[in-house]
Amino acid sequence: MLKAGTKLTMVVCLIVGLVGTSSSAQASDAGLRKVVKRHEARVVPLAKKFSQADKALATAPDTTAASAADQALRAGLGRFKQAVVPIKTQTANAKLAKKVLLKAIREFDLGLVQYQILLDKVNGGESKDSLQQSFVTLNKRIAAAAKNEQRALKLLGLA
Repeated sequence: MLKAGTKLTMVVCLIVGLVGTSSSAQASDAGLRKVVKRHEARVVPLAKKFSQADKALATAPDTTAASAADQALRAGLGRFKQAVVPIKTQTANAKLAKKVLLKAIREFDLGLVQYQILLDKVNGGESKDSLQQSFVTLNKRIAAAAKNEQRALKLLGLA
């Protein structure tokens, strides 16, 4: 049988372990909010430049600016994803927010890959008018990803 002092030590260790787990849960969720806030500040200007380049594409003589904005946004989203993935969340809200955010980043990335394919087709000689419906459909996909991103931000209390 264990002596009273040993039992007390075990109980104290157990309580400290439980308290440590609770505070780390808060810390990991707070860490997710911090990372999301930091990367949102980095990605939003890239998204604005992409949007401007996309609008200017209708009258632009070539696709260079749109392609550069596309690649810059993809790189920013890649860094965002790499920062979010390793964070371990504990609360249900943070877990859901992380899942929705990663889904939004994936949809943005897939949309941007498709966008670059369309730009390559334009560079290959197809007219912008013939691809107009594809661009419209793609913009709807990107808008849906943005809606998911806003949902994740709301779940994290950042929107």
